Amino acid sequence: MKPDTFCFESFLPFPPSVVFSWHLKEGALDRMIPPWQKVVVTQKGSPAEVGSQTHLSMHKGPVSTQWVARHVAFEKERYFTDEQIRGPFRFFKHTHSVEYEQEGSVWCDTIEFIPPWFISSNYVHKELQKIFHFRHRRLLEDISRIQTYALPSQKILLSGSSGMVGRALYAFLTNAGHEVYTLRRQPSCKEKKIVGWDPTQDHNHQRDFEGFDAIIHLAGENIGKKRWNAAQKDKIFKSRCRDTWLLSQIILRLQTPPKVFICASAVGIYGDRGDEVLTESSSFGNDFLASVCVEWEKSSQCLEDKGIRVCHTRFGYILDPSGGMLQQILPLFRLGLGGIMGSGQQIMPWVALDEVIYGIYHCLAKAEISGAVNLVSPSPVSQKEFALSLAKHLHKACFFPTPAWALRFALGERADALILRSARVQPDKLIASGYSFFAKDLSEYFKAFIA
Repeated sequence: MKPDTFCFESFLPFPPSVVFSWHLKEGALDRMIPPWQKVVVTQKGSPAEVGSQTHLSMHKGPVSTQWVARHVAFEKERYFTDEQIRGPFRFFKHTHSVEYEQEGSVWCDTIEFIPPWFISSNYVHKELQKIFHFRHRRLLEDISRIQTYALPSQKILLSGSSGMVGRALYAFLTNAGHEVYTLRRQPSCKEKKIVGWDPTQDHNHQRDFEGFDAIIHLAGENIGKKRWNAAQKDKIFKSRCRDTWLLSQIILRLQTPPKVFICASAVGIYGDRGDEVLTESSSFGNDFLASVCVEWEKSSQCLEDKGIRVCHTRFGYILDPSGGMLQQILPLFRLGLGGIMGSGQQIMPWVALDEVIYGIYHCLAKAEISGAVNLVSPSPVSQKEFALSLAKHLHKACFFPTPAWALRFALGERADALILRSARVQPDKLIASGYSFFAKDLSEYFKAFIA
């Protein structure tokens, strides 16, 4: 049977050498996986090493498919090819190539395939079209950000690397040419770029923390998974406030401390404020989540007092199909069971995951930025607008409202803090510092990131 051919190409305003080398970086494959696909990379082979293999586990519902691709051809700054040696297709060969174009280059993905017996070629073409439209858009955005800031290679320590934000940030930073170490609760391992620590004690190996240009601290107990009883609240508080304070104390004792400390925070610091416009200079709320955020940010005050630049990135509702709130509600909306929660009038300060990644990189690169930074879209929406927009994108009804009392019964205190709270947060500091937003419109975001 003769293979079918799919081809997708894009003009990119960068030299072929830049585009080609981006695909050889450690984080390239992770950045190329669309967020609606559940793919776990178990082994990475370098495209530059002919004969090396990449192993992936692809999940759809309860079904898991193993995919093994062998890199079979490579010519520097021209092309590389990988071919399926185990997987669902009867034949699958993927050639990635780049050609010089005036004032830039053309990146092309060419796939020759014979589909499984039970899938038509037309279906494969439609799926590949969605996948590569996403991949080329992210390729353009990622390289644009890296080129815009032209940040020299830095040695960066990252905590929370196993979380949704941490995984994406790690891949982006490594692709941007930085040397990224991860902070974990296990013994240090220089070969694997792991710095080990125990935040319950203050006798960590200080030498392991020496020499970093920047530390990005994202770790913290998930606030949405468990009911907020006294024990869970204690975990939430300690994982943010105690651990950040301890990390700050370690940094204070370093001979070569980092130039910048970027620490996660949240727009929950403002509390429930109705339709009031909130900026980085607005007052704080007085509920549990707000009090945690206030103490969280205070935990690194000692670093500011010593002249280290500190940024508190206050995240809004981070949207990505791979995790967080959107991952939890998508199954219901796909079944037509989504709806308005509470009154629907509460304002949601949303932000795309990639916007968070680019925003953190902006803070890393801009030495003039310090203190609180609202990492949210400049176009917040009401919960009703959010629900209707998501349902419309999925071509589903939005007929199943959930009243506030039912949310409070099911979730307890979390309902008010995470769903019913209203906060019209604006990213004034990002705007003033010249940050360029890529995801301003919610419906456009859904089109690009939800298949």
